[in-house]
Amino acid sequence: MTYKSEITDAEQQEFSADSTVLNLVAGIDYIFNKLGVAESAFRNPSGQSEENEKVAGMTNSYLLPTRIGRKAVVDKVDIFYGRKFNVAPDVYEIVSFDAPIDIFSFVESQVRETLTDYMSIHRGTFMLNLDVKNGVITSLSKIGFDEQFKDLSKNMILTISDLEKIIQSVLEIS
Repeated sequence: MTYKSEITDAEQQEFSADSTVLNLVAGIDYIFNKLGVAESAFRNPSGQSEENEKVAGMTNSYLLPTRIGRKAVVDKVDIFYGRKFNVAPDVYEIVSFDAPIDIFSFVESQVRETLTDYMSIHRGTFMLNLDVKNGVITSLSKIGFDEQFKDLSKNMILTISDLEKIIQSVLEIS
């Protein structure tokens, strides 16, 4: 039996200032390139290697949901960004496992439903965490950055211009 995946590639990210951020990774990479962030700023986020490399890696196995992304270290700022998803069933959720296709379908469904772009900025004891799904901020946490990012709010549409302001602002104060 052949199984066809229902998961498709995301829409292409446009880079004009008022474009909605549909692919946070592409948006951040675009802004880093525009700001001239050197390739030497990138690290393997798994922490297994400090080599300068722009790769995706699992950030930490203890973090749930699973995060696969990149890490950039610019001055005193660590920026983690990528995608996260949860493949674990809910407590007492009934999952069919009669055949491998059942398990694959469950995992694919979980990824489709929970796949979210994320960005986590750390500067000393300050942290800014945001999740973006379909261009909308679905989760937002500002620890120490309350005054600096008061225009950011949950359920707002994130544009390339907003993303650039966030990154520039954090890099200017480091």
